[in-house]
Amino acid sequence: MVGGVLMRFAQILNGKVHWIFEFETQPQFAPNIQIIDITNFDPQPEEGWLWDPVEGRAIPPLKPDTMPEIRKRRNQLLAESDWTQLPDTALTIEQKTAWAVYRQQLRDFPAICDPNNPIWPVPPLN
Repeated sequence: MVGGVLMRFAQILNGKVHWIFEFETQPQFAPNIQIIDITNFDPQPEEGWLWDPVEGRAIPPLKPDTMPEIRKRRNQLLAESDWTQLPDTALTIEQKTAWAVYRQQLRDFPAICDPNNPIWPVPPLN
């Protein structure tokens, strides 16, 4: 026990948290069974979460509506910035170019973003 509390462990199988259990000490299993001490993880992983071995953390699975919501917001931001590419806009060439770059970042965003923590492109200042 650690401070009178059971330790929490997760078995990682096929890149996911397969089984969560509590034990008094680090359990010993066959060498091919991957067990991770998750006692101090925040947030606490749940069965079915993805395991990132590079960062040593569990990631909640995507909600089915995450990418559609990201695309919906992206489309809204594109529509709101359509005016920047009109020929009669009062923007300078530099401003218009900056907006064109931003709009391309928005178009590329769903393919490159982390859906669990999307960091949106920032629109240029006028």
